[in-house]
Amino acid sequence: MVVWLLPSSSSLPQQPLLSFCPSYKIALRKCNREIRQNCTKRPQVPPLANEEAVAGLRLFVLSDLHTDYSENMTWVKSLSTTRHKKDVLLVAGDVAETCTKFVQTMSILKDRFEHVFYVPGNHDLWCRWEKDDYPDSLEKLNKLLEACRRIGVETNPMVVDGLGIVPLFSWYHKSFDREEDITGVRIPSLEMACKDFHACKWPKELLKEDASLALYFDVMNNKNQDAINEIQQTCSQIISFSHFVPR
Repeated sequence: MVVWLLPSSSSLPQQPLLSFCPSYKIALRKCNREIRQNCTKRPQVPPLANEEAVAGLRLFVLSDLHTDYSENMTWVKSLSTTRHKKDVLLVAGDVAETCTKFVQTMSILKDRFEHVFYVPGNHDLWCRWEKDDYPDSLEKLNKLLEACRRIGVETNPMVVDGLGIVPLFSWYHKSFDREEDITGVRIPSLEMACKDFHACKWPKELLKEDASLALYFDVMNNKNQDAINEIQQTCSQIISFSHFVPR
C-alpha cells in the first residue's frame, strides 16, 4: 500500500497509483494462480506530472515487505536513491523474519527517505530461524527497536512539517474478528493455520489464549502519552498507523 498526502489543488494522475487486491475468508486451494500473482505483484508508482514542482509533504506507507524473499529485497533496493530524499515513509510491520534482513532493509529505506517510521508486525517477531539468538519474541522486539534507534528509524510519535505521526504498537486478539463463521467448509483451527502460534515465543505470563499479548503491546504506547497529548494540542492533522487494527 502507498499513500500520498498532497495539497488539494494538486492534479493527480488519471490512473490509480496501485492495484487493490481484496482478501477474503476462503480456502487457499480456491485461489487460482492468476489471483495469487496479482496479489503478490509489487506496485510501480508512476511519477506525478511536474513532480518537482509539487509543494507540501509527501508521505508513503508500506507494509509486509517480507524481504526474506529475494524478489522483495530486489524491489526495495530498486527504490530511487534521489527521488524521496525529502519524503516520509511509514513502515507498518512485517519487514523481514530474520534480524539481519530487517536491519538491511530498514537501512536501505532510511537511506532513501528523510524520515522513516516503523511499528512491528507478527513476522518480525518470529524466532524459528534465530531461536539460539533470542530466548523469546519480546527479546527480539527489543533488539529490533534498538536497531531502529541506531539506524535513525523513528518508533515514537513525532511532528514532521506540522503533521503529527503516531506509531501504535499492537497485537491481534480473537475479539477483533467480527465476521460470521463460515459454515459447510472444513477450516483448520487458528492454532493449526497460523504460524505465529509456533514461530513466536512468549514468556509464560503472556498467553496466546487470552488478551494478555494484545494488552502488553497496548501498554507499550503509554510511555508516549505525553508526546501524543502535545501533538494533539499543537497539530491539526495527525496520522496514526499500526500493523493490527480491530475491524
